[in-house]
Amino acid sequence: MIGEIINYRYEVLEKIGDGQIFSVYKTRDKVLNRLVALKSLNEEAASNREFAAAVKAGYQSVASLDHPSIARVLDADPESEGNFVACEYARGINVKERIQRAGAMQVSTALDVIIPVLEALEYAHSNRIVHGDLRPQDIIVSPDGEVKVTDFGLSPALRACPDVADRLGMRSVHYEAPELAEGSAPAVSSDLYSVGVILYEMLTGSLPFDGPTAISVALKQAKDIPEAPRNLNTSVPKSLSDLVMRTLEKAPSQRYPSARAMLEDLRALRDALAIG
Repeated sequence: MIGEIINYRYEVLEKIGDGQIFSVYKTRDKVLNRLVALKSLNEEAASNREFAAAVKAGYQSVASLDHPSIARVLDADPESEGNFVACEYARGINVKERIQRAGAMQVSTALDVIIPVLEALEYAHSNRIVHGDLRPQDIIVSPDGEVKVTDFGLSPALRACPDVADRLGMRSVHYEAPELAEGSAPAVSSDLYSVGVILYEMLTGSLPFDGPTAISVALKQAKDIPEAPRNLNTSVPKSLSDLVMRTLEKAPSQRYPSARAMLEDLRALRDALAIG
């Protein structure tokens, strides 16, 4: 695809990522002269016409989201023939890749990443949109520290095509709230659970629940209590460790009631750490 012009406007410059659903290309929008991330459904996903249509419809449904920490959806026309979605280009690497390269983050760095993520979720939730599929791969951090959350809009397509979701079982299971495995729809509380798992992984370099299969991970999420982050990394303040454990509660009612409430605690904690 390198060098091709897609939809008469997107000049493909280079491939920047490969996943179970999309191949992602850095492209130049020749009409507006800007860089764009073009997400092209891989061959298997594109062959499922119902899923391909659901993906484009899902992304189009969140195209109104406009927040500095959300990678905007620019082009997702369900009526177009191409199996692609065009999104704002986010420079940098994703949080999962960063952890794999360098291990656990410093507490201050983890807070500087997770707070903009929660600000993005607070904005989306206020517009009655949940992410529903938040993973560290969906959080891009630029070299100068700018944070972008990607892939709002994919979750509805996965729910509409459970056969596809089942085939991709291990893709998101580590970050899904236990009630989703029981059939509940994504909600504010499940988004905040995902944030908790991501923050846990940033602070410790490991996942709170792991296993060889999606079922084994889901069973641990439903029954086991994870090791507190402070037990794995003594540089994590007890107040932050307790906050993370609250987000990982089994019952949604025991977690934070909103992104705003969680943000208030994290900002206060960040301020306290800044003054020692």
